[in-house]
Amino acid sequence: MNLVMNSLDALSEVTDRHRFLRIKADLETAESVRVVVEDTGIGIEPHRMKEIFEPFHTTKAHGLGLGLSISRSIIEAHGDVTSNTQ
Repeated sequence: MNLVMNSLDALSEVTDRHRFLRIKADLETAESVRVVVEDTGIGIEPHRMKEIFEPFHTTKAHGLGLGLSISRSIIEAHGDVTSNTQ
């Protein structure tokens, strides 16, 4: 849910192009699922990509910087996690 809300926040700032949000889930292996959330929002500056899962790091004026950190810890508690942020 956090990833979807982040996408919607990013899309709310888009006024000059089509807004698009795609959520895909499929089996990666017999033991793992891949979830992909894509949007045409404003994006994240490349130099911030390594920081986005750190607690209290936010790119939003109204954000606490906990959503992605909490999401990642929940996923890690259930097994291996690979993050491919683009």
